[in-house]
Amino acid sequence: MALPFAGLRLKRPGLALGALALALAACGKESTAPVKIATQNVTTTFNGSVAQAIAGRSVSIPGAAGLVAPAAPNQNLGLTFGGTATAPTATGTVTTSAGATTGSFTANVTFGSCTFTFTSVTGNLGITVGQSIRVNPCALNLVTAGQAVGTTNNTNATVSFGNFLSAPIPVQVQVSENGTVTVNNQTVGQVSTGNSSS
Repeated sequence: MALPFAGLRLKRPGLALGALALALAACGKESTAPVKIATQNVTTTFNGSVAQAIAGRSVSIPGAAGLVAPAAPNQNLGLTFGGTATAPTATGTVTTSAGATTGSFTANVTFGSCTFTFTSVTGNLGITVGQSIRVNPCALNLVTAGQAVGTTNNTNATVSFGNFLSAPIPVQVQVSENGTVTVNNQTVGQVSTGNSSS
């Protein structure tokens, strides 16, 4: 901030010093624009874009295998989405609490929850090729509350899979000025925004 007294030679230095102090105080009171932030977290039902946002990432869901492999109740499920937004797929691995592999499967996936139509099955999982199993809810959860709009933030996602919750999945989340939330260049939801109170 340019001071209005620069270059002036005053006969009364005390007045000059007083005016300078007032000018500096005025500088300190200049306000800054409030920071606009997301005011809520995101929970969004799976669709093609949501699946692509975490495609290739292994989602660990403890105890959930029985939802898609009836012969392996209470075992752990590792689920990885792939394919495309219009033709999504999934690969699943079922393991015991000791880490031993019980079996695996591949499936085509449709949404509105998550419906798996199995294309290959190994091991005794209680499912067959061509069979379909629906899991509901099937949703992605993101921590976005407090994130400044227009920024990219490292956060954790989780997947709600029936009555089970996955282990945290590290992701980068961006919130736009209008509240659109994207992960991996895929639109995954919408949040309300407002000014930060700080």
